[in-house]
Amino acid sequence: MLPPCPKQLPTRGIWHGPGICLTLCLVILPCLCFGQNQPWISPRSADLDRLSRSVEEALITGDPAEVTPAMVRLADRIFDGDPGGTVTLGDNLHVGAGPYLKMLLETMPPELTEGVRKEMRLALQSRFEKSPPVGFDSSLDRQRSRQILDLGKEIVGEEWLGPLTHAALERGDFGLHELLRNLSPLADEIPESIPTRPMRFPPVFLDQVTPLSLQRFTLEDFGDTAPWEEPRKQRSMLQSGQKLWIQSLDHLRAYHSENGDLLWEKTPTAAVSSSDSLIQIRQQRPAFSVQQIAMVSTTGVHGLAPANGDDLWTISRKQLLGEDEQSSWSQLSDPIAVPGGFAVVIQQYLGNRLEASMARITRDGEVAWVRSLGESTGATWLALHSWTAPPVYEDGRIFWNSGRGSVLALREQDGAILWSRDLQPEGPAGLRDHLEFVDLNRPAMQVRGERLFLQIPGTSRIQQLSASTGRVHSGIPAAEGTLWEISRSGDQCVMVARDGKVKSWRIPKKKTLPVSLEWQTTWPNPSPGKALSIDFRDDDQILLATSKVLSTISTNGVWFSHMAWVTSPRSIRFSDTGFSTITANGLQWWQPKGVQRNREWADGEALLASLIRGETDLLQSSLGKIDLGRPEPVFGQLKNQLRWLLDQPRRSFPEDLVSRSEIALISAENTSRQRILIGWERATMNFQKGAIETADKICQLLLTEPVQRLREVQVTLETGPSISAESAFTGLLLQLDLKPGSKERILKREERARDHLARLDSPAPERLRTLATAHPGTPTGRLVRLKAAEAFYRAKDLEASLQQLDLLILREARSDESVVARLRKAEVLREQGQRRKALKVIEALRRDHGDRVMTRTLGGETVTSTLSQRLDELKQQIPDPELKIPEVPGLPLEISWTGRLDLEQLRATTLHPLNTFPGYEEDLRFLILTANGVRLLDSQQGRSLWKFDLEESPPTVRGGIFLDRQRQACQLLGLHAEGLLLWNKNHIFKIGLNSGRLLWKKSVPPLSSVDPSNPAEDQEIWIHCVSDDEAIIAVSDSRRIYQLNPQDGQTRWSIPDSGILIDTPALQNGQILLGYSIPDKVEIRRLADGEIIHSWNLEGDVPGLASAPVFAADGCLYGTEGGLITRKGADGLTLWEFRTPAPVSEIYLSRDQQQVITRMYWTEQNPILMGFSFESGDPSWHRKLPQELRRIVAVKSLGQELLVLCDGFTERSLLCFNTPATPAIQTVPEAELLWTRDLVPAYDAVELVDHGPWLLVVDRLRGDLSILDRNTGTPLSQKNGLGVVTQYTRPLGRLHGATILGDQLVVICARGSAAFHAQQPLKKDTEDWLELLHSLGVSEMTLTQGLLQKDTIAHQVEIRESLIKSTDQPLLVKKDASWELESLERLRALSGLDEIRVPYMPVQPVIDGSLSEPWEATAGMSMEAPRFVRALQGIGEIKIPWNDQMDLSAKLFLGWTETGLHIAIEVEDDHITVHDRDSHTWTGDCLLLILDTLGDGGQTPRNDDQVLTLAFVPPRQQEDPEPEDPQNPEGEPGEEMPFPEDEDDAEEPDGEHVVLRRADRMGVTYEMTIPWDSILTQRGETVSGPWPGLKMRLGVAITDDDTGSGATKYLGLTPGMVLHKVMDRLWEGCCPDLLLPIRLVR
Repeated sequence: MLPPCPKQLPTRGIWHGPGICLTLCLVILPCLCFGQNQPWISPRSADLDRLSRSVEEALITGDPAEVTPAMVRLADRIFDGDPGGTVTLGDNLHVGAGPYLKMLLETMPPELTEGVRKEMRLALQSRFEKSPPVGFDSSLDRQRSRQILDLGKEIVGEEWLGPLTHAALERGDFGLHELLRNLSPLADEIPESIPTRPMRFPPVFLDQVTPLSLQRFTLEDFGDTAPWEEPRKQRSMLQSGQKLWIQSLDHLRAYHSENGDLLWEKTPTAAVSSSDSLIQIRQQRPAFSVQQIAMVSTTGVHGLAPANGDDLWTISRKQLLGEDEQSSWSQLSDPIAVPGGFAVVIQQYLGNRLEASMARITRDGEVAWVRSLGESTGATWLALHSWTAPPVYEDGRIFWNSGRGSVLALREQDGAILWSRDLQPEGPAGLRDHLEFVDLNRPAMQVRGERLFLQIPGTSRIQQLSASTGRVHSGIPAAEGTLWEISRSGDQCVMVARDGKVKSWRIPKKKTLPVSLEWQTTWPNPSPGKALSIDFRDDDQILLATSKVLSTISTNGVWFSHMAWVTSPRSIRFSDTGFSTITANGLQWWQPKGVQRNREWADGEALLASLIRGETDLLQSSLGKIDLGRPEPVFGQLKNQLRWLLDQPRRSFPEDLVSRSEIALISAENTSRQRILIGWERATMNFQKGAIETADKICQLLLTEPVQRLREVQVTLETGPSISAESAFTGLLLQLDLKPGSKERILKREERARDHLARLDSPAPERLRTLATAHPGTPTGRLVRLKAAEAFYRAKDLEASLQQLDLLILREARSDESVVARLRKAEVLREQGQRRKALKVIEALRRDHGDRVMTRTLGGETVTSTLSQRLDELKQQIPDPELKIPEVPGLPLEISWTGRLDLEQLRATTLHPLNTFPGYEEDLRFLILTANGVRLLDSQQGRSLWKFDLEESPPTVRGGIFLDRQRQACQLLGLHAEGLLLWNKNHIFKIGLNSGRLLWKKSVPPLSSVDPSNPAEDQEIWIHCVSDDEAIIAVSDSRRIYQLNPQDGQTRWSIPDSGILIDTPALQNGQILLGYSIPDKVEIRRLADGEIIHSWNLEGDVPGLASAPVFAADGCLYGTEGGLITRKGADGLTLWEFRTPAPVSEIYLSRDQQQVITRMYWTEQNPILMGFSFESGDPSWHRKLPQELRRIVAVKSLGQELLVLCDGFTERSLLCFNTPATPAIQTVPEAELLWTRDLVPAYDAVELVDHGPWLLVVDRLRGDLSILDRNTGTPLSQKNGLGVVTQYTRPLGRLHGATILGDQLVVICARGSAAFHAQQPLKKDTEDWLELLHSLGVSEMTLTQGLLQKDTIAHQVEIRESLIKSTDQPLLVKKDASWELESLERLRALSGLDEIRVPYMPVQPVIDGSLSEPWEATAGMSMEAPRFVRALQGIGEIKIPWNDQMDLSAKLFLGWTETGLHIAIEVEDDHITVHDRDSHTWTGDCLLLILDTLGDGGQTPRNDDQVLTLAFVPPRQQEDPEPEDPQNPEGEPGEEMPFPEDEDDAEEPDGEHVVLRRADRMGVTYEMTIPWDSILTQRGETVSGPWPGLKMRLGVAITDDDTGSGATKYLGLTPGMVLHKVMDRLWEGCCPDLLLPIRLVR
C-alpha cells in the first residue's frame, strides 16, 4: 500500500519589527535613494513628436492627400534645422528627424513615394539658395551640406553634392567630407586619404624604453583625498609632438617629452559665479586640437594655448545648460577633439531625474550647439562615484555610451541625432555593482570605421553595432570585468579576463557572420597582476599592461618580451611615440631611446635588457658583480624583472643559478624586516615548486637575522594566519629535512653549526640562543639550545630558560635532546615554585620515556639509572603544591574565556566573588545575581557550576510599568555553613553553595489581623535584612524585627521596632545596632532576645542622623546632620564628641579603622572632607574642594589613601589624597593631593575596585572599564596590553561588574561575560607552530605536539562537540561541554562570520514544500552539529540541549530571483508539535527568521530588521461572545501579546510560505519566498528589484517542543538569535552583528 500523502496543515506567517511588541508590522521608512536599474530614455522633442504623429496618422489612411502635406511639413521643418529628439522604431531603435524622413521614403509604396518626393522637391528646391556659389561662404556651405544629408540628394538636387564634398575637403572639414562622400555616386573619384590623425603606431621594444620622471610632479600634486572619499578619480597624459600635458583637478602642467622639464603650469580662470555650484569631474585628461588645449575643471570648460598655457576662452556651466538650470549636481566628461573644436558631455541631476547633454565648442570658444542625450529617473547612482563617459568621434559622427544600456550617434556638424539604440530597454542588470566596481581603465566604447563596440553593464558580451545605422550585429563573449581592445583595422579583439587568460577573437568583415576564437594563452608567470591596458601596434605587435608587467605579444599569440615595473602603475596611456604611467610615486613618460649607458650602472642596464628579452646567459656572470640593493631606479626594476623570471613555473636556468638569484634578491633588501618578508615569500614559492635546495638555502640565510627581529616580524601563511618569522623559517627548514636529499643537507648544516660554535667568542645566553636559532635540525643546534637554557638559568632568568626548553620540546620532539629538555623543564619549574606544572611534566615524561636508561655524574662518579628513578628523586624534592595567586594578571592580556549572552543579565545584575568572604580567600568562584535567580561560575574556565531559579510569579505590568512593590532584584546576605544566604522583598533563601539546591525559604510571617482566607491580601515584605554567622536579622514593612536561624530559617524571636529605620541594621559581637530617622535615636539591642541594651535620643538644632550608625571596636559611632560626631563605648558612655564646621552628609571609617572620615555639605569657607582620630576624636586633616567638584558621589578608603569621586555633571574627576592618621598638634593640615584623573562624564555612578597595584573604575552605564595605576592614577592603555579588554567589552552594553580572581580579570556585562589573563609566551609559539604545520599540509603529529595542540576556537568547539556526542561521557561532562560550546560559538561569531554567497536561480522554485530542482540538494548549509542546538533560556533551562541528529537538525537552502529571496529549510525532528499562537511562551515547533535588510549589523535591532514566524497552526475555535463588562467596556489594558488576538489582525506578509510535514513523518520542510518589495521597502529603497552584490544578514531559529508542554531547545543558525522561553523577549536576544552575512551573486 502506498504511504499516505503528506498533509499540509494551516500555516502562519507574520512579519514583526524590532521592539517590545512582536506584532509591529512592516515599517515604511522615508525613501533612501540608492542605485537603480532604470532604463535610459532617449531624447524627445515636442516638435518632432507632433510632426511624426501627423505623418503616422496620415499613413494609416493611405490617402496621398493627407500623406503628402504631412511629409512636406516634416521636410520643411528639417530644412529649417534639426528639431531635436528622436522617433521610436521597432527593435528598441530610435532615430532622429533626418533618418526618420529617409526611412519613411524608403518604406512607402512606390506609387506614393514618387508623389511625395515630387511635392517635396517643389516645396524645397526653391528655398535652396543658389548664390553665392559653393566655396565662397563656409557657413552657408555647412547649412547646405546639412540639408542635403537630411533630405537627400534626390530632393535638394544631386548637382550640389560634388561641389559641397570638395568644399568640405578644402576647408579641412574632414568629418563632413566623409559623410557627403558616402552619398556621392562618384565616391571613388574623391580623395580618401584624409590626414585626421597619425596612422603610424611603431612597435615598442621593451629592452630599449626608459622612463623619464617629470619635474615637480608627485603624489601630493594629485590633490587626492582619502581613498574611501574619492576612489574614482583617474588621470592620464596627453602627448603631441615633444609636449606632454597632465591635469590634476583644476591644474594643468606642460612638460618637454625629451628631458621632463616643466614648461609651464596653469590654473585656468574660474568660470563660476557665487551662486553657481561646482562641477564634478572624474577622469582628468585634456584634449588637443590644432594649437589648442581644452580641459574641464570644477568651474567649466577652458581653452588654453599649448605653448604657454594662456587662457583663450572659458565656458561656464550655465553657458552649457542655460541660465534657468537648477541642478544641484552636475558632471563633465573629458573633452574630445572634433574638427574645428571640441565636444563634451555634461550630466545634471534634477530632483529624481538625471539628464545628459552634449555640447560642441568651436576653437573660438563659442558653443556651436547643445543637444539633449536623454534622461533616466531615480538616477542617484551618480553618488556611487560613477563617471560620465567621454564621447567618441569618428568620420563626422559623435557617439556616446550612456552607461545604462543605451548608445547614441550624433552628427558632429549640428548635433542632430542620427540614431539611439537601447540594448537593455528595461534597464541594465547589475548596474549598481558595475558603477561601484567598474575600472576606469576599461573602455566604455570603441569605434572602428563602420563598426561600434561596447559592453553593457551586467552582460557577458561585447556588443557590435553598425556605426551608421545602429543595427545590432554579432557579439563577442566577454565576462564582466574583462579588459578588451579592438584592433585599429577592426578585425581582431584581444581581451584579458580576471583570471589572467588572454584571448583573441577574429571579427569577420561581413557583419552578419559570428566571431570566432582565434587563440588563447596565459602569461608565463601565473601572477601577472591586474590588467590595465591593451594597445595594438604596427608589425603585428600587441602591448599588454598589468599592474606588475608590460608584455608584448604577437597578433597570433606568441609572447615576445616582458618588462616588470619598478612601481605598480595606477594607470597607463599609450600614444604613437611612447606611453605614460601614473604610480604612487608620481608620473613617468616612457619612450624608446635605446639603453642609456651610465658608467656607474651600465652593467645593470645591460643585464636588465637581457632579462627583458628572456635571456639568462648574462645573469650567470653578473650576479657576483652587480649590487641589486643600490637605490637607482634601474636596480629596482632589475630586481622586479628577476623576480618575474623566477616566479615562472617553467624556468629555463639551472637550480644553482636559481638559488644564487634568490639569495641575491633577498640580500638586496636594505632592512632586516624587508629581507624577512621577501625571504618568506621566495622560500614558500620555491618549496611549492619543489626547488628544495633553494628553499633550504633561503631558510638558512634568514635564520641568521637577529633573533628579536625574527620573533617580532609576522609572516603570512598561505592559509591566512600570520606567525612569527622564526617559527616560519624553522618549521619550513625542518619540513624540508623530510624531502629527498635531506641527509646531505643536514650534514652540511651540521658542519656550519660546529664551525659557528667553535668561533663563538662568548658563552653569553643571548649568543647561544642566536646560534641555536640559526641551526635548527642539527645535533649541534639542539645541544646549543640546551646550553642556552642553562645559561639563562644561571643568569637567574628562569622564564627565558623555560622558553628555550619549550622551543626544543615543541619543534624537535622526537630528538633525544627534547627528552633532556623535558627533564630540565621540570627542574626549572620546581625552582620557580610552579609545583603543579612540574609534577605534570614529570608524570608525562615518565609515561613517555620512563624506561630509558640515563647516565649522569655525581660527586665525580658516573651513575647509571632509568629516567623513572631520576624522576622519582626529583618528585621527592617537590613539596606538596600550594596555590599561589598573584595580585593582578600580567600584561599584555588576552582572552581566557568568554560567556554566552545570558538574557537574565540584561536587567539588574550584581557580581560577587567568593574570595571576599571570610574563610573563602582562596576560592576562585563567583556569583552572578539577577532578578530571577543566581548562578555560580568557575572563574578559571567560565563554566557554569549551577543555577538556581527563584520561580517568582510574573510581575504585574501596566503600560510598561512594574506595579508589584514586592518585585526586587535578588541580594546577597552572606555565606553560612556551605550555604548561600539571599533575599528579596518576598523571601529569604538559603541555597547549598556546592549543589545549588534550595535548603529553605522564608517569607514574612502573616500577622493575626490578616484574613486567613485571603493570605495574599496585604502580604508583608522584607525591607531590611542582614546576617552574620550566628543569626539573620530581618525587618518587615510592619516595623517588626525578626531573628532567624541561618541553619533552617526558623524564627527565633520577633519584636516591634522603635520607629522608622534610616538604613539596614548592623550586627557585631552578639549585638544589633539600629539608627532611626523617626524618632531621632540610636539603639543597641541584644542579639539573643532583641532587648535594648543602650538607647540614645539625639538632640540639637539638627538632630537627625546623617547616615546609619556603625560599629567601631567595642562601641559605636554616629553623627548628626547638624555636625555632631559621637563615639560611644561598650558601656554606653560617650568617649568623645566633635562638632564639624559644617553640616554632615555622611560618615565613613577608614579601612584600618584608624580614622573617622566625614563628608560635609559644601561651602566656600569650610572644608568638605575632614578626618578624625578614631581613638581621640581629634581632627587630623581636612580638605576643601572647588565649587565645580562640590558634588561627591563616592568615597573609598585605602588605608592612608583616600579616593574621592566628584561628579560635576559635565565633568567627572577621581582624586586621591594622602590622609595622615596622627592628630594635628596645632593647625589642622590639608590632605595632600597625590593625583587626579579626569573621567568621562556619565549619568551613573562608578564602582571603584582596588586590587594590589590596580584600581578598577567600573562605569556601569557606559559599559566602560578603566584600569588605573593605584600609585599614580595613570590609566593603563592599549600600549600596556589592555586593548583586547576594551575591544571585547565595549560593545556588550552595560557593565555590571569587574574583579580580579586569581590570575584573571573577570568582566560581567549585560550582553556577555569574559575573563582575561596574561599572554602565555609558549602559547604563541605553539599556535604559530601548529598553524605552520597545517599550512604545509602536515597531518602527523608527535605525542608531545598533540599535548601542545593549538588552543584555537575551532579546535575547542570540536572537542566540546565530541564530548557531547560521546556515549561514554558522564552527564556532568556533557553539561559543562554544552555550556562552554555556546560560549565558544559566540566568540567565534564575534571574530567574524564568513559571508555566504546566495546564488541566482535561473528557474524560480515552486513554493510547495518539495525541495526538488531548482534547489541544489548538495549546496545546502548543514545545521546538524551540536553547536547549532541551544537551550531556551529561562526558568527550568535544560543543561544538555543536544540529543542526536534525529532529535533536531536541519539543512538550509538559499537562492534568489527577480521575484524575491527564496529560503528552504529541511528540518529533521522526531516529534512534531503544533505551534500554540496564544501562549506567552514558545509552545510547539516554530520557525523564526530574522532579516537585517540593510546588512549593517549592530548590537541591538534597528528599524530595518524584521522577523518572520512560520509554523503549523491549528484552526481557531469560534468561542461564544462574552457579555460586555459594564465596568470596563473597553477591556483593562494589560501586557501586550506577542501575536494579535485574531488572525485577521495581523498583517500577512506578501510572498509565499509553506510548512509541510515530511512523508516519513520525521521532520518538516519550510519553504518561502520573501518578495523584494517588502525587503527593499524596509531598506528604504525605491528600486523595484534586486541587484548582484546586495548585502543582508540572516538569522534562523527553529524551536523544538517534543512534549507539547513548551519548547525547551532551539536550532540556531548563528549565535545572533538567543531565545528566551517567554516569546515577547525575542528581540532582547537578537544581535544583528552575529547574524549570518549574505550577498546576492549571479
